Amino acid sequence: MRAFVAGAIVIMAHATPAHADDRDAVLAETLFREGRAAIDAGDLPTACAKFEHSYRLDPAPGTLLNLADCEERRGRLATAWERFNRMYDTLAPNDDRRTLARTRADAVASRLPRVKVTLASGTPANARVLRDGVFVDPAAIGTLVPIDPGAHVLVVHADGRRDEKLELTMAEGERRDVTLHAGSLLPPPPPIVVAPPPEHHALGGRRIAGLVVAGAGVLALGSGGILGGIALGTQRQSQQTCSNGVCSDQHGVDLHAQAQTQALVADVLFVASAALVATGAVLFFTGKPSAKAASVGFAPNGIFVRGAF
Repeated sequence: MRAFVAGAIVIMAHATPAHADDRDAVLAETLFREGRAAIDAGDLPTACAKFEHSYRLDPAPGTLLNLADCEERRGRLATAWERFNRMYDTLAPNDDRRTLARTRADAVASRLPRVKVTLASGTPANARVLRDGVFVDPAAIGTLVPIDPGAHVLVVHADGRRDEKLELTMAEGERRDVTLHAGSLLPPPPPIVVAPPPEHHALGGRRIAGLVVAGAGVLALGSGGILGGIALGTQRQSQQTCSNGVCSDQHGVDLHAQAQTQALVADVLFVASAALVATGAVLFFTGKPSAKAASVGFAPNGIFVRGAF
């Protein structure tokens, strides 16, 4: 019987007109033939994957029939049942292949395991159910749903709760009602506290004034040194026409007077710089720093900042 059905499937697949463009139809035909070769070699996973891809490129009913037959052979009865029914619904009412599709679908239906999943009372409204890693449509909750034979994992996922997992193994034709419970509440996250940064000491107003005054004294010292050098240069020029305070011309007299004035100003700057530096030192060493300290942390209800300035 299996050989006859398989042969009929091949014939029906090739009797179906293509609906894809030429490029997709060629690739779909190639994949279909590779699927048939994999069937002959006993490689059902590869064969089903080839038929699936071929059908996506060119949705021919014959390819769908081969895919459903492949899924049934590998034990994926719920998938095969859906494929047979899809083929039945796709074909025209007068298409002879509908009879084969109906017969195959009914035969698989008698072997299907079915499970009804319900959620326990008190389960959070946002709870979702996953079956084998895929979210279950909420409409399936409370409904007896066909499922493939074998091992399955059901998980209840709800915000703020641990995932609750249930493993079950379904045999062909088995019926089972399963009630799922949400997991326990997750503990609230601990508050995150950030250690206060080290204190930063500012100089304080008195110390800043001391530095400013001392800096002015350093500038005065530099200016006095420069002006003293200029005075020495001017004095040398005046000595070309002056000797022992006696000058031979007016130009020499002017240079001599200018040199004396420059030297006097330089002396004043030297004295002032010494006074400024001394005053700045007194201000700096007698002043007190101003401390700034702050701490930042995170509380469960927000962020807090605490400090002293």
